Amino acid sequence: MNKILRNSLIALLFVLIAVYGIVTYTYNSKFLPNTTLNGVAINGLTTDDANTTLAKNFQTKKYHLIEDDKTRFTLTGSQLGFNGDFKKTLTTAMADQNAFAWPIALFTKQKITAENTTNMLNQKQLTATLNKLDINAGERTASKNASITKNDNSFQIKKESYGNIIDEKALEKTIISQVSDNNTTIKLDKLYIKPTLLSSDSKLTESLEKLTALKDKKIKLAISKNEVVIPQKVMLQALTVTNTGEPTTDETVLKNYVTSLSKKYDTNDTARSFKSTKKGEITTASTGTYGWSLNTSDTEKKISNAILAGKDTTIQPLHYGSGYGENDHSISGNYVEIDIAAQHMWFYQDNKLVVDTPVVTGNAKKNHDTPKGVFAVWKKERNATLVGEDYKQPVSYWLPIDWTGVGIHDANWRPKFGGDIYKTSGSHGCINTPPDVMKKIYETISEGTPVVVY
Repeated sequence: MNKILRNSLIALLFVLIAVYGIVTYTYNSKFLPNTTLNGVAINGLTTDDANTTLAKNFQTKKYHLIEDDKTRFTLTGSQLGFNGDFKKTLTTAMADQNAFAWPIALFTKQKITAENTTNMLNQKQLTATLNKLDINAGERTASKNASITKNDNSFQIKKESYGNIIDEKALEKTIISQVSDNNTTIKLDKLYIKPTLLSSDSKLTESLEKLTALKDKKIKLAISKNEVVIPQKVMLQALTVTNTGEPTTDETVLKNYVTSLSKKYDTNDTARSFKSTKKGEITTASTGTYGWSLNTSDTEKKISNAILAGKDTTIQPLHYGSGYGENDHSISGNYVEIDIAAQHMWFYQDNKLVVDTPVVTGNAKKNHDTPKGVFAVWKKERNATLVGEDYKQPVSYWLPIDWTGVGIHDANWRPKFGGDIYKTSGSHGCINTPPDVMKKIYETISEGTPVVVY
């Protein structure tokens, strides 16, 4: 090798070293060749310039909302609320890059990924933008869960159906995710709200089997002296399933059924045929406190539980009132009879007359008439004081029969009973009774005894 060639090579080497050093120095503050952040080229840029480039890129980038292979909406990153700052990611990437490796970078790709770009979206602005789009405008159909339907005597599974209503909350999440992954296409078809219960769901099949078995169970109700079997038609109507496919009962169906039982079997507020002592067969007023009624809410609950238990059973419903067991609505055995027109009272025990006495009832002239109907003695009290607006009267024996203060009691201030006394000098509504007779009644009568007033 001659001297000239050797000197030339040495000079070239120095030039190369100088160039390498200068370029290396440059890449101490600029990104290496072929560097991208989330797909955006930032090679040769400082962190500040790269941050500006990235922000502008994402704010102007277009995102397409596609449905049925057609673009329905095109939105920019700015409209989606993008307000990102990549400075922290860029600073870390710059510190991590090896400036001396720039020659290798000429032939390789340096990919930087910004973490948590979802935090760079303004959620309120994104929501406001999507609300303005009216994404579900037009005629759309809701998806329907698979269900169990019924005809006259059986159940069957009805297949689910798929609609095209877009899940707006899912859309927001999808946009955030797509922006984070640097994807610009959002397929709305993928965001339709789907049925949550399918016909293939084993729970639905099991429910069908349960319902089929449940409808054939025999459930009885012991109402007074009646045994009522719930008709299979009612069982079928009452059985249904929850949104998750579990067997349950229809509250409306049971309420209507129990209401019909109440109308048929309740004995309160009922006009009764009554065989009076002097006037023969009469019909009482339908008012009064005597009688009972089904506790409908308790009965509905018991029927529901019995149906879902899946066993043949007999239910004992709860009742309100007195006189339970008299399913024929009749009055016999032990009872008190008061004839207002005759101003007379009779007391029977075991259908045998034990008291026969004149009385004085409510003052007709002052509109204090004794109420008519069938009542019941609901309390026995000795030495009570009866208090009204214009009186305060002690009595030895007190048998209240309604809830307004009317009852049967002794009246030792009266010298006479019966006749027409009540028309002008009657009581405030109570049945005034001779003291010695009242004592006998009090000692032999029981609470709950019916009192017929006519």
